[in-house]
Amino acid sequence: MKLYKFRSLDNFERVKMILLNKRFHLAKWSELNDPMEGYFYHIIYNTDLPYKNQLEIYLSDKSELKICSFSNTYSPVMLWWNYANEYKGIAIEISINKNDYKNLFEVKYIKNIPTLDFLKNPKPTDVLTKKIKLWSYEKEYRIIEKDEGVAIGNITGVYFGIRMEQSHKSKIKGLLDDSVKTYETQIDFDANKIIIK
Repeated sequence: MKLYKFRSLDNFERVKMILLNKRFHLAKWSELNDPMEGYFYHIIYNTDLPYKNQLEIYLSDKSELKICSFSNTYSPVMLWWNYANEYKGIAIEISINKNDYKNLFEVKYIKNIPTLDFLKNPKPTDVLTKKIKLWSYEKEYRIIEKDEGVAIGNITGVYFGIRMEQSHKSKIKGLLDDSVKTYETQIDFDANKIIIK
């Protein structure tokens, strides 16, 4: 399976560390760009347990988790716009066996913010793996764990944004070993997607 991590080059040192160390940064779930991230709309309590304890334990467990987001595609133009600095950044291709990673989750896209149902013994990942449907173009997978960095799979390619400066391309190529391919991209205006040149 292939996953893609989109990166702006504004923080070039972080990109450099990813490519050299093959480790990806995890952010607190509350720092992600979706303002509805990690929230729930209704709460169903288990009446056999103290009301306050149920929510406090859940929120405490959730507060410790961090997320690293990937996509299973590089082609949606909005991924490049939102996460690769308006096509001036890169997409890093990672080859993985998804069965090797118990903390890798496929995001489910739903109509409304989820309900937190304590009758079903919810885990924080039950909420952190759901997003509303308007984000479905992202085809997102997430590593969710407590660590701040994670090594996942093998970096096999780097895709250059269509507005990326040549000097940045040269810097990126200088960081890669021979096993990592680089790709120039362009827009397919008929399909409204990014493709390889």
